[in-house]
Amino acid sequence: MKLTQIVTVLALTLGTATANAGLLSIVGGNNLAIPTNNNFSAEGDFVAGQTFNVGGNLMANTALNIEYVYLGHEANLNNHFTANAGDISTSTQAASLKCFGHTCDASKPKNNVTYSAPTITSSVAAGEFLNFGFWTQTNKNLVKSVVNGSNNWDQTTYNYAVALNIPFQNVIYDALLFLDDTGKNKNGVDDNDHDDMVIGLRIFSLPEPSPLVLMGLGLLGLAGTRKLQQFKQA
Repeated sequence: MKLTQIVTVLALTLGTATANAGLLSIVGGNNLAIPTNNNFSAEGDFVAGQTFNVGGNLMANTALNIEYVYLGHEANLNNHFTANAGDISTSTQAASLKCFGHTCDASKPKNNVTYSAPTITSSVAAGEFLNFGFWTQTNKNLVKSVVNGSNNWDQTTYNYAVALNIPFQNVIYDALLFLDDTGKNKNGVDDNDHDDMVIGLRIFSLPEPSPLVLMGLGLLGLAGTRKLQQFKQA
């Protein structure tokens, strides 16, 4: 294989392997181990030892097109995820899934009914917070909500956690969002399990390579060709 071909293949390989690396950042919050009382962790949906960021806000480092995927919920309350004028409600999903308690697994159809997880698509400009949020109608007829960009690290409040490049049921997502909807449970204890609603995030469209990047690859190829010619003449 010619050196120029090797350079091209190497560049394409590196671009594919790291396509989504560094495209998202978590601003603020605290990094913690996913707790063992997180219902999805207890059921083996995560690889042991995974961590997430509680209270951080998700920012795009470049312009992105994004797909949000509903993965499941544990809570009794009706939680909502909103983005780009779309809304996913846990109350409308439980009947279509095989659920253990209130934890729903899209890979296990209920009553032989094939399930397609609801999704919302959205876009975000470089340097901006992703435009999503959660809200919940509580048992006391109160509405709690949180919007990305104003998430709170205090675990005694309504907030969500974020994890980047993490597998859920053996599928790697660019990010996962974990809602904690009530703070304290009916016994007055704050469970901090962040399993009341789980949303997967996939980047499905990336910006075109910049002219500088393309020029750099071209110069690298030319340099490789010159080195190869010098080697043949030696």
